[in-house]
Amino acid sequence: TTTGPGTTTSTTGTSSSTGTSAGSASATGTTGTTGTTGTTAGSGGSTGTTGGTTGGVDCAVTVFVNFDGVTLTKGADDAPSNTSNLQEGTFAPYDGSAPAAEVLAVLEDLFAPYPVCVTDARPDAGPYAMVVVTADASSFGGGVADVSLADCGDLNPNNVAFVFENGGGTAAEEVATRIAHAFGHTVGLEHVTDPSDVMNPGTYGGAFVDACSPILGAQQGPQCAAQHEVFCAPGQQNAHAELLALGG
Repeated sequence: TTTGPGTTTSTTGTSSSTGTSAGSASATGTTGTTGTTGTTAGSGGSTGTTGGTTGGVDCAVTVFVNFDGVTLTKGADDAPSNTSNLQEGTFAPYDGSAPAAEVLAVLEDLFAPYPVCVTDARPDAGPYAMVVVTADASSFGGGVADVSLADCGDLNPNNVAFVFENGGGTAAEEVATRIAHAFGHTVGLEHVTDPSDVMNPGTYGGAFVDACSPILGAQQGPQCAAQHEVFCAPGQQNAHAELLALGG
């Protein structure tokens, strides 16, 4: 699937993107099947908003996971005003077989080591990113699991990303890792070859791996090379280290 400037998509079969835009990046994926990650049960809720903590770590970034449906207008990404560069219109609420509370609990555990607050309640004020998790099929093509603008350096903290129920597995762990993957692009993370890494577009691995993994499509040059090369050799990415450094 190829989309517009600076856009990244992932599907259960193939994943690709093209183009760049100011403050954004693009990545190229590979083939594979959606995988699972570790599980944790919980009642949901939120881990806080900007200025709070997650896992005892101060929050530098807040991500609002919108399970409730939303109407978006077209324009530069601005989650607080429901404006999206990628799509406009009304999106149906999440209706997956895994309860939203279970999905959120997996996300809370996944982001606990990082300065990223996850909430399913819209914050009173920005900045915050929003991942829309919708029962609607993707307009980007059959099987598209998620779509987001890749934002090198998180220059826009109000990015809007999408996860589509028809795009992958339905277990809480699978939905949660697709949400985490989509969010990762909004802070400049790109697709990697390591199948155990959340940023692998085919398997959606179980963690943001603390190792330098080859970037898919690196032969064309990573789009967010400057932020990756703080921690790794050219053409590689350490998602764990980059997330830890958010707000630093």
